[in-house]
Amino acid sequence: MYEVTAVRRAGDPLPAPSARGGPAHPADRERRRVHPEGVVRVDAKLISAAQPSPPRPLKAGWITAAEEPLAGEDDVWPGIFLGVQGLLAAALLTVAARRRWGRRQTWVTAVPVLVALGVAVSGQLTRLLPNLL
Repeated sequence: MYEVTAVRRAGDPLPAPSARGGPAHPADRERRRVHPEGVVRVDAKLISAAQPSPPRPLKAGWITAAEEPLAGEDDVWPGIFLGVQGLLAAALLTVAARRRWGRRQTWVTAVPVLVALGVAVSGQLTRLLPNLL
């Protein structure tokens, strides 16, 4: 439990040093530069013993294999192969259509298809990256 000792606004003096001898808020001057006007700071002291947070129960299956640290998803390879084949087929059809239709008509029809397939493949490739969070 905490007890509020002071309420400060922008421009108010810093609180007195803590009982340990150091300043109560050593980075307070630094924080004043980045906070907007009208900031209210509440100083408080701990008056009861701190309680540790309860541990999270480790149940089997609450974390999937893809959520493990540095894990990627291995089941995305079929989507990648199909997407790359679709990109190759779209590129070949673009070349054939350019010979038959002309430059402008081909790019008007081919660019959205190529972009959509490229985004789909890059999304699948992103799922292969290691989980860093």
